[in-house]
Amino acid sequence: MKNYLKNIALFILCFSFFSNLALAVSTTISDPTVVDDSLAAGALGLSMVISVLFSILCYCIPILIGLGFFAIWVWMLVDLLKRDEKDFGPGTNNKVIWLLVLLFTNWIGAAVYYFMIYNKKISK
Repeated sequence: MKNYLKNIALFILCFSFFSNLALAVSTTISDPTVVDDSLAAGALGLSMVISVLFSILCYCIPILIGLGFFAIWVWMLVDLLKRDEKDFGPGTNNKVIWLLVLLFTNWIGAAVYYFMIYNKKISK
């Protein structure tokens, strides 16, 4: 599914760039006596702006979201390692179990840990 969406995004990016480039070229070629370079430059500039905005939308924003999930995961992992065993309730090896949950489930485990363990510390 990721490759499918990536291919669609690449197609839209290339289409917007080359269609605006074709518009710029056809505008300058349509009447050889009058060449309006400002229109061609404007079309090409618009194409570049669309390409950059589309790149930011499709590539930078998901990277920032992923870094946010990673930061939350590290934050919960550090909190887990700082806590005493008694903070996890009755039973043995609860801290080890939570450590394994965080290591193997990544940000989903961090969200569960936040609502089940970390949130209790805030309310106390």
